[in-house]
Amino acid sequence: MRDDLIGQQLDEYRLLALLGRGGMARVYLGLDVGLKRYVSIKVIDPPFRSDPGYVQRFEREAQAVARLEHPRIVRLYRYGQAGDMLYMAMQYVEGADLESLLSTYRQNDQFILPTEAQRIVGEVCQALDYAHARGVVHRDVKPGNILVDSQGHAYLTDFGLALFAEPPEGEEHFGTPQYMAPEQILSPAGALPESDLYALGIVLYEMFTGQLPFDGETMQVAASQVHDAPRAPRRIRPDINPALEALILKALAKDPRDRYQSGAELARALDRALQTEPATPVTPAYLTMGERVTAELQRQPAPPAPATGRRRAPAPPVSEAPVRRSLRVPAPAPLPAPRRRRGGRCLVVLILLLLAALLAAAGFLLAWSGDLRLPNWLPTIWGGVGQATDVAAGPTATEPLPLATFTVEPSPAPTEAPTQTPEPTPTEAPTATLEPPSPTPPQARWEVEIVVNDDRFLFLINRRGAPLPLASVRLIGAEGRTIDGVEWGVDSLAEGQCVLAIKASSDSAIEQLPACELLGQGLRYRPNQVVWSSEFAVVFEGQHLTTCDRTGCRFEIF
Repeated sequence: MRDDLIGQQLDEYRLLALLGRGGMARVYLGLDVGLKRYVSIKVIDPPFRSDPGYVQRFEREAQAVARLEHPRIVRLYRYGQAGDMLYMAMQYVEGADLESLLSTYRQNDQFILPTEAQRIVGEVCQALDYAHARGVVHRDVKPGNILVDSQGHAYLTDFGLALFAEPPEGEEHFGTPQYMAPEQILSPAGALPESDLYALGIVLYEMFTGQLPFDGETMQVAASQVHDAPRAPRRIRPDINPALEALILKALAKDPRDRYQSGAELARALDRALQTEPATPVTPAYLTMGERVTAELQRQPAPPAPATGRRRAPAPPVSEAPVRRSLRVPAPAPLPAPRRRRGGRCLVVLILLLLAALLAAAGFLLAWSGDLRLPNWLPTIWGGVGQATDVAAGPTATEPLPLATFTVEPSPAPTEAPTQTPEPTPTEAPTATLEPPSPTPPQARWEVEIVVNDDRFLFLINRRGAPLPLASVRLIGAEGRTIDGVEWGVDSLAEGQCVLAIKASSDSAIEQLPACELLGQGLRYRPNQVVWSSEFAVVFEGQHLTTCDRTGCRFEIF
C-alpha cells in the first residue's frame, strides 16, 4: 500500500521512507533540506489526528523530550505543525531496536553476552536517572524503545507515555503489560521512577533467559504482574550467576521500596553480579552486537544512512575512485625499488650491469684457463662497474704483465667507466630507497588542525588542501558524546576556513582566535556534553584517523 506522505515536505523536512509504526503514530526517515542531515519524523496516524486526547498526549511527549538533553536519550530538534499535521523532528539513530536484536538471539538459541547486556543496561540507567531527576517518568521502558547503534551503544526513545510530576487526571491505561510495574497497572498516575527500573529489570530477565517473566493474554499478564512471583531465572537457565539472579529478582520486587532506588544503584549491582569492571563508555566497536545491528540494518528497506545519532547528508564526491584514508606515511621502498624508476638512469644502470657481466665472464674464462682463483667481486655485483677495477686487479696479482695490460688498456672506455660509476651510481642507489615506491607518491588531500582554546572553545580548521566536506567528519568523545560535521550547517571548509564549538557556560570572549576565517555560528554544548573534555577520536568517512588530546591535534588525510 502506497504511503502518501513519502516524498512530501513538512516545513524543512522531506519524508523519505517509513521506518515503523505503532500505537498512534508513524515514524519516517526524513531529510533536513537546509542542514543536510537525516532525522526521524514522528507524526500522528490519520485516525487519531482529530482526537484531542491523542493530540494532547503527542504534545506532552514533545514537551518531555524537549527538557531532556542527554547522550543516551534521543533528542528533539523541532515540534511543529504543517497544515493539520503535528510532527516531531528527532535525532535519527542508525541501528536497530533491542527487541529485534533479542529476537535474533532467540532464533539462534543464543543469549546476549554479559558485557553487552551490562553496557546497554548501564547506559539506559544513566538515561533514566537523568529523566527522573527532571521529574519525568518514562512508563514504557521495553526493548522496542531502546535503540542500539552499530557501536553497541543504547538510546532511550519514545516518551509518548511520559508522566510529569503532576499527572493529568482521569488518564486511561496505556503501556505494555509485559513490562509494567504493579503500581502502574493499578493506577496510571501511580507510576514512579522505580516503575521504570522494574521494567528495566524485566528487560534484564529477558536478556539472560530469553523469556518474559509473565506472558500470555493481557489481563492474565496484568494480574500476574500484581500478584505472582516470577519464575527464578536459574530454573530456566541454570548457568546464570546466583548473584545475577538475586539482582533480577530484587529489581522485580512487588513493593517499589524493595527495588533498587536509582539506575546508578542497579548498574553498580550489575557490575558486581557479573564480576567485571564497570563497562567503560568509550571503547572500540563491539563486534558481536555491532554485527547484529548491521544485519538488522541490511534487512530494513530504508535507504542507506551515515553514522549513529544523526544521519548526515550524502557527502559530495571527493575523488573519482574510493581512496583509503590513512595517517600512515608510506614506508621507505625496498632495495630493488630503483629498478622500477623511469628515465635514463635505469638505462645507464642496465648497460653497466651488462658490462659487468661481460667482464665477469671474461674473468671467469681467464681464471679457468690459468688455474686462477674465482674473483672476489661476485657477491657485490650490484655495486656497479666500479667493481670492474677489482676484476682487473684480481688477475693482475697472479698473471704475467701482458694479461694485466690486456684487462686495463683495451680502450679508454673501461678507464672512464670506473671513474664515473663510483660517483653517481653507488651514491644515488641508497638515496632512492628512501623515496616512495610509487612513481606518483600519494599526496595528502587535506591538512586539518583542531585547536582547543582554554577548554571552552574548539576550532576545526582546514589548513591545506581542497574544500573539506564537513559531513564526512565526526568527533567522538567520552560517554558517547559526539559532534557530527553536519551540525555546523556548513557544507565544506576551504583552505584557511574553520568552524567553532563552544561550551555553553563560556560567555566570555575568545582570547586567542586561531588564524582562520570563521564560518557559520558556533555550536553550543552543555558542560556534560562537551566532546573535548577528555581525549576524543576523529573519524572521517567512517574510518578512525587519530585521537586528539584536550588541547587538540593536527593531522593529514590522504
